[in-house]
Amino acid sequence: MKKILIIEDDPLIRENIFEVLELNNYKTFIAANGKEGVDLALQILPDLIICDIMMPLMDGFEVKEELSKDPRTKFTPFIFLTAKAETKEIRHGMALGADDYITKPFEIADLLNSIQIRFNKIEGIRELYKLEMHESGNKQPPKNKILITSHYKTHLVSLDEIVYIHSEGNYSEIFLTENKNYLIRQNLKYWEEHLTGNNFLRIHQSYIINTGYLEKIEKISSRECSVKIKHYNGLLPVSQRQIPNLKKFFS
Repeated sequence: MKKILIIEDDPLIRENIFEVLELNNYKTFIAANGKEGVDLALQILPDLIICDIMMPLMDGFEVKEELSKDPRTKFTPFIFLTAKAETKEIRHGMALGADDYITKPFEIADLLNSIQIRFNKIEGIRELYKLEMHESGNKQPPKNKILITSHYKTHLVSLDEIVYIHSEGNYSEIFLTENKNYLIRQNLKYWEEHLTGNNFLRIHQSYIINTGYLEKIEKISSRECSVKIKHYNGLLPVSQRQIPNLKKFFS
């Protein structure tokens, strides 16, 4: 059961959040001020902290700063509650490592959604770490699969499902069979380093394709061509220097 610590000096807000989280199967702890919250956090080591900003003894920013000094709580997901959300204040909180801001008054559904997003992200990072570290024992990483984290959810995708990848800047869109696609924050160089096997070929500065889905090459001019691939209605461009590599698949 996930442990959540609420640090809030308003008793009504504190108790309301406590009741809702308990009903949603979270082990919930409460603190009435910043100093009490820091002491309790170091004692119970919560999985997530919800903290008001304006409080006696220590405000929310001071709480975050103090907990960041301890390696046990430095990376604990942290959600600020605030009566006002000014840009300067938000930037300061984010610079301290806050994960989210929720402005009072707020909908409980928004708070629960923010909490779930934080936990989904953590779970995705843990699974990715397990695969990258190739855990010993019986927990071997799945073969020919890769983890994709998109919109705070992590998906274990078979490499055989990937039809092609289109990248612009630091973002990539992965197109799969059955009309699935995911947008993630990774550039094309990342995929060149992480896609295994001989099926994947970079055909353009913005495209990597799974050659297993190649249907034909279409000549546009004496110096240009494009490719038709399965599960995609359009044509993908091919850079001139990649044409010889691509033709090997049709020799």
